[in-house]
Amino acid sequence: MIRHRAFTLIELLVVIAILGVLISLLLPAVQKARESAARTSCQNNLHQLGIALMLHSVDYGVLPTNGGPAPGQINQAATEGGWWGTPNPQALPRDQPGCWAYSILRYVEQQNAVDANDQGVAVKVFLCPSRGRTQPQTVPAIDPITTSVIYTSVGGKNPWCKTDYAGNWYVLVNRWWAGGCPLISLPLSLTDIPDGTSNTLLLGEKAMDPQRYNTGGWFFDEPIFTGGSDGTGRNGTVILSDIMAGRTGNYPWNWGSPHLPGAQFLFADGSVRTIPYATDSSIVWALLTPNGKEVIASSDF
Repeated sequence: MIRHRAFTLIELLVVIAILGVLISLLLPAVQKARESAARTSCQNNLHQLGIALMLHSVDYGVLPTNGGPAPGQINQAATEGGWWGTPNPQALPRDQPGCWAYSILRYVEQQNAVDANDQGVAVKVFLCPSRGRTQPQTVPAIDPITTSVIYTSVGGKNPWCKTDYAGNWYVLVNRWWAGGCPLISLPLSLTDIPDGTSNTLLLGEKAMDPQRYNTGGWFFDEPIFTGGSDGTGRNGTVILSDIMAGRTGNYPWNWGSPHLPGAQFLFADGSVRTIPYATDSSIVWALLTPNGKEVIASSDF
């Protein structure tokens, strides 16, 4: 007769403890692999948006702008004093009130959304997967974080498509600057970048406070069916991690990311590169300006 020896309680506890140690050792590697995949996906998003911008440039001879109210068109969408344009599918780039993201919808296979004026279209390529944001989002009556901000004329038009990527105001020109001062400028072409396309930014990940990810609010997170907003364009020279953005509140107008090394940017030559969080503001400024005549070395960022 063969007797099978059973595990003792102590042996079972030892096995469980070993398994626990192995799992604890594996978890960081799994999380690192997951973040690496999300970062690569985010990079691919920027590449696709770059292709769309280039196709727009081929068709129209210029890059899109970040929009803003067209002559005679003013839309005060919320009480915080922001003035935005409403997209016009018939408008040429010079007069397009919608932002760059709206202007390239046809190039990311969303022409039907343009034809239907469907501002709630869920466009995956506009969102960084590391943030895990909902797309689209419904705007509330009152901003849940900044409760002094009350949304008035946007509540009846829900939901809205958001973007984690903002345009460089100095290239994808913001036609109305903060404070309501008009800056009417012709759209730029790739030949209007004397500093060099490899030294000039087109798009970048925008700084965000994590607690605002899925509120639906428009507080520096206006959707793509607007023009001239800080949610779709930035001109700041600071690059912040999302955690730091939430702690300091310094995210408006600036750039940022949930990724560990830094924020990812699309350059005018079509390349996507990471710029570290510690990069000096003067370097970021040099990369924003298309005709600043700065000397930039590849080792600067």
